[in-house]
Amino acid sequence: MKLRRLYRLVLILFLLTGCNYGGQIEIDWVDFIKWNNKEYHGVYTGFISDPSLIGEKIGKTTFKVSDSINDLEYKTKNGDAAFLPKGTTLFGIKGRRGFIAVKDKNEINGYKLYVEYNSKQDRFWFKHIPLDKVTKIETYAIDPHNDVDRTLKQTLSGKEEIDDILLLLTTSKKESGYQPSMKDGDPLMYEMTFYTGEPIAYKLSVHYDKTNYYFHPDDTNLIDDKIAVFFK
Repeated sequence: MKLRRLYRLVLILFLLTGCNYGGQIEIDWVDFIKWNNKEYHGVYTGFISDPSLIGEKIGKTTFKVSDSINDLEYKTKNGDAAFLPKGTTLFGIKGRRGFIAVKDKNEINGYKLYVEYNSKQDRFWFKHIPLDKVTKIETYAIDPHNDVDRTLKQTLSGKEEIDDILLLLTTSKKESGYQPSMKDGDPLMYEMTFYTGEPIAYKLSVHYDKTNYYFHPDDTNLIDDKIAVFFK
């Protein structure tokens, strides 16, 4: 009897697998735009520092691939975008090559950026921020029910307070494999932005699980609780 049940289970699995064999599959697309034979990827840790730096219109998207394409062999074409609607206007950025901007009301300063993939411009981790050039830091609280809804908490432009924040971040303790406490629900999330006088500003996420503040410069780093004063 056990052997018969095992045979039935194997048969069911085979049939389920066979239904997808040679058929279409769901593709987990990266957020991209194909333009001038180059691929641009969405930037999640950078944003336009001033909307006045948005340049001329360079064109429009012509096809939203995530709605129609389930073929792994599909070759992207100029004008393709993973998630942007057909007809989305694309803008350049004044004084910076290798970027495309699109209007997005959910982004700081109203535009989402795309950067040429694997180019020297594609550098937006914490380690890439020129800390000695930071002139302004903003802190935001993120709505736990809607992660695109942010509330500005503080704007800091004094050298002493900027240095205090940067010291807390640069002296944070690396904790590989850190498991956030979930006993009180999901960790709270904050954002910090860093303006350096360049067209592109930087941002990073900070989390608080009611025990520790932490962020992810490359691994998980725990931040001293003194950081809390900047999110009030």
